[in-house]
Amino acid sequence: MNRISVLLFLLLSYPNIIYGQFILWEELSVKDKKSYIAKRDSDSFEIAIYEGKRKIHDVPELWDMLDGFVKDIRNERFDPLDFYIFNTVCAEADGAIGEAIGGYCLIYSIECPKQVVSLFKNNSLYLEMYSDLIGFEIAQRGSSMKKIINKIKKKMLKNNTKSDKALVRLFCKKIEDVALTMTE
Repeated sequence: MNRISVLLFLLLSYPNIIYGQFILWEELSVKDKKSYIAKRDSDSFEIAIYEGKRKIHDVPELWDMLDGFVKDIRNERFDPLDFYIFNTVCAEADGAIGEAIGGYCLIYSIECPKQVVSLFKNNSLYLEMYSDLIGFEIAQRGSSMKKIINKIKKKMLKNNTKSDKALVRLFCKKIEDVALTMTE
């Protein structure tokens, strides 16, 4: 009986899991959003960004926050509020942040392929943004572009539906185009 109670608590405590799928922040109800926000320290750096009280600047708190997001997703703890804040940072990134955030986009694309594809389907501007940032990152690294793009493609095709294949291929092609342009 105790295990069933724990399972029910977990299912009800994490509204981002619905019928085995993760949903995006924009898809949550107002009640669920308030629940996520209530679990955070109201004075936290991430809530200040979410509420628009803090500008996106190249400060240690920003990188600590982004590293925390990566740690969570690598531990299979996807949080729609974190993902929303991350995408806010990406959209406002310029200068040093714009040059360094592509690595985080790459990690999200590989570790959270369903969520990233869902994001692209909801707003194609994110596909452009991610492909630009990842393409720039690959060009900066000077690593094997084909190897990285194949890894992204493999993860995204494996964890998404057949109807998303064209979107994934378009994304990978755009990354390749940006990386090639940056290295010429």
